[in-house]
Amino acid sequence: MPNTGLLPHYTTLHAAYLHAEGERGTDYLLEQLPLQGNEHVLEFGFGTGATLVKLKSRLPNLALSGLEADPEMRAAAAARLRFCRLAGQIDLLLQPDRDRIPKGSLDLVYAESVLAILDEPSFADALHFIAATLKTGGVLAVNESIWRSAVTLSEIDAINAHCREKFGIIQCSAAMTGLKATVKLFENSGFSLLSATHIPPGWRPDRNHKPFREYLSRLFTVQGKSRLLFQPRLRKQHAQFSADMGALFTPGREYLRGAVLLLRKTAAV
Repeated sequence: MPNTGLLPHYTTLHAAYLHAEGERGTDYLLEQLPLQGNEHVLEFGFGTGATLVKLKSRLPNLALSGLEADPEMRAAAAARLRFCRLAGQIDLLLQPDRDRIPKGSLDLVYAESVLAILDEPSFADALHFIAATLKTGGVLAVNESIWRSAVTLSEIDAINAHCREKFGIIQCSAAMTGLKATVKLFENSGFSLLSATHIPPGWRPDRNHKPFREYLSRLFTVQGKSRLLFQPRLRKQHAQFSADMGALFTPGREYLRGAVLLLRKTAAV
């Protein structure tokens, strides 16, 4: 019997950019990264690997690696890299192997829609690990959907309970309500804020063309989604997830907003 959770479902579909503003949000994040092109960079929670492909395609001399908790997602990401002719150029690690990353070796770590779905102990452990592997002065870049300040704790608890039941994960930690409170979480773990911005409405990346491997990556995602055409059970599951998502929020009310944070490691770990 296959796992029917939301993340395994997305893995089967080779889903990509599962965060605020989708691919546009990733492009916005990448444009904020303070990179010259020869740094050591880690993606924390790389999913099916679409952002890894995008970043390596644009900055091919990066020493790029990724860390992921789910072996099935790692397998999907490895398949994406092979499809995009990047096999062997990006190191894909699972959580048990994270000690292979030397302390103080990374110039930058980025995460997209990963930290906000962790429980409190896992969040603290993740930040401790990131701080330990970053060089002093290194940068943590975060792309997350966070709660708007007007959303009440009771609403957040109800939505997260629904998500946990239907999808196996929460929507977003209640601790990430508004930019000010969200930034404070990171400051309490040895980071100082460089910038905190919401993704501007209507923003588009200033790029005349995409590297060829980004088109290959998009084709890989389309191949995964095409399974919905040929697998009725998968299609039914997808429809159920879509219906459950549609029941999450009151129509016309905004609950979450994409935020991009750049933070500098300031404390030794």
